[in-house]
Amino acid sequence: MLANVFTKTIRDRWRATAIAVAALIVMLLLAMSVYANFDFSFYDDLPEAFRSLMNIPDNADAGSLAVGVLLGLYGSFTLAGLAISMGSASIAGEEKAGTIGILLGNPKSRNQVLFSKMASMVLLAAIGIAVLWVATYVVAAMLNVEFGTMQVGAYSLHMLASVTFYGMLALAIGAWTGSRGMASGVSAGLMVVGFIAVGVFPLIEGWENVAKVFPWYYFCLLYTSPSPRDLNPNL
Repeated sequence: MLANVFTKTIRDRWRATAIAVAALIVMLLLAMSVYANFDFSFYDDLPEAFRSLMNIPDNADAGSLAVGVLLGLYGSFTLAGLAISMGSASIAGEEKAGTIGILLGNPKSRNQVLFSKMASMVLLAAIGIAVLWVATYVVAAMLNVEFGTMQVGAYSLHMLASVTFYGMLALAIGAWTGSRGMASGVSAGLMVVGFIAVGVFPLIEGWENVAKVFPWYYFCLLYTSPSPRDLNPNL
């Protein structure tokens, strides 16, 4: 791996990740403190389409709802957006800036340059999500909030996989086409369309399985699926 490309990319991008994570932690603190005083019975009266779109499970409580909404929605969109920005700028951005020749002029292969860009993107995403994971438990302990059957660690791992996918997609499209705009647009568009489709398609008879085509479905699956204990009370 080309160390100078890796470290330079980290140096150039870590501030945006740090600011985003700090803002999400503050929002998580506010949301969890507000949700802790909510009567969640009113969620039963919400339209099914809204509950499906927002991935609100039947057993929603303060902890799971705060994590699902703040991290699963805003957090995933924010960190995936940063990954898409990094991915689209990795090769296509260098070409647009006219610096790709300088990178390839180093005594390293093109694959090493590409892997250095990929590794920096994945590392920043992993660190950001790890900090959010720890902060979630710290905030919950401060406010005496529980998560019910929700597995925050597994949820965070799913979020990392989702964020990495969209970042890698942007990087691949940018490297293939040389267009940063196309790389960002296609990746972000797929993410938004997938979010809507996963919430809406299960409500349409005969379209339930179509939602499985979108990557967002597999990220939401962990939150909306029942736990083993729900399926078998004897566990």
